[in-house]
Amino acid sequence: MHTGASGIALIKRYESCKLKAYILPGEQYYTIGWGHYGSDVKAGMIWTQAKADSTFVNDLLKYEAGVKKYISYKLNQNEFDALVSFDYNLGASVLNPSTCTLARLLNKGDVIGAGNEFPNWTGSRSTANRNGLLARRLAEKALFLTPTATTLANKPVIITPVPSLKTVVPATPKTPATTTPAKVTGSPAPAKTPVKTSVKMLGLGGLIGVAYFIFGTD
Repeated sequence: MHTGASGIALIKRYESCKLKAYILPGEQYYTIGWGHYGSDVKAGMIWTQAKADSTFVNDLLKYEAGVKKYISYKLNQNEFDALVSFDYNLGASVLNPSTCTLARLLNKGDVIGAGNEFPNWTGSRSTANRNGLLARRLAEKALFLTPTATTLANKPVIITPVPSLKTVVPATPKTPATTTPAKVTGSPAPAKTPVKTSVKMLGLGGLIGVAYFIFGTD
């Protein structure tokens, strides 16, 4: 693993690039380029931008090796980048677990505890430098604790069971009862035909007979 874009941007933001050697109060050696510090930097030294950039790449390898040497915990990219920035600023041996609580906690798997240790590393001889270091430590902590796509992918997904819903079957509408007319058995009674007595049919004899039947004989 090597330093990613986020780590490089963080380091360059706080180191800045100076092409002429300078020395900070209380420091033993001069600094030049992207925070390159050591006995090889002399007073009055001037670099080109290309020299500063190429030296930065080589310095990164040295500080990456320091992280890999002292940290046994399997790091994601953001954690690694934050620690390289931390190392770059404070020295390649700063993460020695015998003297660094951050490294001890991390090697035990306490990522949150390790992240909370960053702001404790702000020792400086001046308030201005201490404030600047605190801002850098907070930026490193934020990057360190930011999940990567890999950590999100490996995070277990908790599935909450959904209560089963009761299936409601709609009632079948009732079919109105059909009234069937009662079945009539046998032959229907013949309709009464009115009796018509025709006078013409009776004739005179018939009339006399009818009268005799009604009034009798006296």
